Amino acid sequence: MLLKYSSLLALATFFSSIAAEAKHNPVAKNNPVKDAIQNFMVSVVGGKPLNPPDKGVTSATFDEAGNIPLQTLRQVGTYKGISYNGFQLVSLPRGGLIAQSGNNVALYGTQGATNLGRPNLETDDNPFDLHEFYFGCVLLGIDGPIFDSPQPCTLTIKSERQDGSQFSQQFRSMPDSPLQARMFRAIVDTNFTGIRVVRFESLPDLQVVTIFDNFVYTLNAK
Repeated sequence: MLLKYSSLLALATFFSSIAAEAKHNPVAKNNPVKDAIQNFMVSVVGGKPLNPPDKGVTSATFDEAGNIPLQTLRQVGTYKGISYNGFQLVSLPRGGLIAQSGNNVALYGTQGATNLGRPNLETDDNPFDLHEFYFGCVLLGIDGPIFDSPQPCTLTIKSERQDGSQFSQQFRSMPDSPLQARMFRAIVDTNFTGIRVVRFESLPDLQVVTIFDNFVYTLNAK
């Protein structure tokens, strides 16, 4: 297949960027060759993002469900091979806590509209490796979450492998401001591999709703 002129131009830019990086930053931590190749390939395929190197990696963004107002909260259920027990699905309004991608997020709380018990992620068949996710907390009001009131919170995740071994990890989310905040990126420890279930606990327990986006994980064959 012949490349378009724009693709050939991108190829020239590719080699130029390598030469410039090697001249000005020969010991850079990032790999300029790898980065340039990725940028070139993106331009060739018309700007579509490349697949992750590991084809088994899944990103759960919750954005396929369309707009879900707070009044129509519903359980996430099973989504992309994982059962989200105790999680509900909603679209975040403008302002307050900002979703990592799109508008849809998963959340849980302990009172009111979000009272679904202790939340967890689990699989019935294949174990999975949890890599990362984004989360943040908002104030829990009488009628449910107050999305325009981001709150600091501490999240503990506890995993259980099929052999019964258990691991835990803790994260702290601090809002950028009391009016608007980005989600915190939680990079999960490598012990969270080959797991059957991951349980979630938030503090302060009775005062916040915990909101999640972009779970990244790998489903493994038995």
